[in-house]
Amino acid sequence: MPGRFIRYFKGYVRIRIDSHLPERFLNLCAFHHIVLWGLTPGSGTDGQVVYEMYMSIRDFFRIRDIVRKTKTKVTVTGHYGMPFFFQKYKSRKLFIPSVCLCVLFIYLLTLFIWQIEISGLERHSPSEILEFLEQEQIRYGMRKSKVDCGYVESSIRAQFPDIVWVAASLEGTNLHIQIKENVENFEQEETPEGTADIVSDDSGTVVEMVTRTGTPMTSVGQQVEAGQVLISGREAHLDDSGTVTGYSEGYADGDIRLQTVLSYEDRFPYEHQVQVPQKRVKRNLTLWIFGKKFQIFSGKPKFPFYKKETTKKTLVIGSSFYLPVVYELTLMREYENHMESYSKEEAKALANENFRRFTEDLAKKGVEIIENNVKIVLMKGECVTTGTLTVIKSTGTHVPMKSLEDTAPGETSPPQGQE
Repeated sequence: MPGRFIRYFKGYVRIRIDSHLPERFLNLCAFHHIVLWGLTPGSGTDGQVVYEMYMSIRDFFRIRDIVRKTKTKVTVTGHYGMPFFFQKYKSRKLFIPSVCLCVLFIYLLTLFIWQIEISGLERHSPSEILEFLEQEQIRYGMRKSKVDCGYVESSIRAQFPDIVWVAASLEGTNLHIQIKENVENFEQEETPEGTADIVSDDSGTVVEMVTRTGTPMTSVGQQVEAGQVLISGREAHLDDSGTVTGYSEGYADGDIRLQTVLSYEDRFPYEHQVQVPQKRVKRNLTLWIFGKKFQIFSGKPKFPFYKKETTKKTLVIGSSFYLPVVYELTLMREYENHMESYSKEEAKALANENFRRFTEDLAKKGVEIIENNVKIVLMKGECVTTGTLTVIKSTGTHVPMKSLEDTAPGETSPPQGQE
């Protein structure tokens, strides 16, 4: 590779030789240390032997005596390299200065930051981090020499306590900031104030119960109704004889899981509307050059129904040489509405898919399905899915505690078998 670059820089030619004694010509070239490459035989006439080869410009002017001694005819068939390039464009006076200015402009662009890339965020948004960096005078278009990556890292950690690790690095014209957040401990539980009971959200059978504060009002295996108090925030104080001497009130806390029954119903008609794409497309193009907005193509399409697809990218050379040019291309594709009808197989498949998504949502909420009594019925004109699911789910909502005057006798006492 270096040898090829040197040859291009110095310039070289491709020549054709016609001779009765080509071997003598080649031997004399080797004797005088004239470098030849790319030697290929050709077809000649009248007993002449033809070869084609490459040699440097300097060596081309050294073969005059060899050509005369060997009575060889030499024809130049190609010119290559930088000297011939400049010779070709010397009459165009603005070409060389334009190339030099272009190279200088590209060099100047490499001295600035044209992209700030932030990765690893989960809770915070990139715009939130960019807004903070703007306040710290770290912005798009600033000189790379003024960027202190260590300062960027420490300032972000100081501003956002839940960010535990930051790494900032300069890659070409891109300031890349990698962030790791302490997601697990970000949400700190606040100690609730006031007094409250925990009541059931559903009717069912208690299958699991853990009381952290308060008095349990039910136990595992008991049937409860929606709205029934499960854990009371009021605790009774007893003397040695078991007599209630007073009460303390607080905020009930605990976990309760019920076995309950959920109803499921899903119905949809066979006939439905379908959007059919058409050929016509309207394109809008917007450019941001050095932060300035330029609307190249704009306007609304002439067709009534369309979908928008927007692509926004920063121009980049290679992997990290970002340019101060951002383009946003919006495609508006026409479509028409047509009415179609599901077949029975398609309707059944769609009903199954809807039910699958429903159960997935339950699983994300921690609901465990232990029995499925849901059936699909293909009726005239519509598909109906109905039934029940027996599940185990968490329950419990905090409600303000009732006063002792409004409490039924024995309501604040623990159920039998509990202390």
